[in-house]
Amino acid sequence: MNTSRTGGCLCGAVRYESVGDPVFSLQCHCRDCQRHSGAAHVAAIRVPAAGFRITQGSPRRYVARADSGNDTTRVFCGDCGSPLYVQVSTRPDLVGLRVHA
Repeated sequence: MNTSRTGGCLCGAVRYESVGDPVFSLQCHCRDCQRHSGAAHVAAIRVPAAGFRITQGSPRRYVARADSGNDTTRVFCGDCGSPLYVQVSTRPDLVGLRVHA
């Protein structure tokens, strides 16, 4: 099954489309995700970067360097601040999307 999903920010300035099945799902409890979400964890999926694209707007990026030396790029709306996706320097082939129940 080749799943298609769309998403975006709260104000609607940035929209994205992702085509392709999730590679895996996770509950991340790292300190950066806790600070970013304001919660104990972030529920997320990782999808193929080749099937991901921004369809509207120009998001902003914040790059954080982990103790390991790896970079995590957190992409968000510059207008409303909504988190959009994450990319980790060790896995440029994947895009991390938050999931909500």
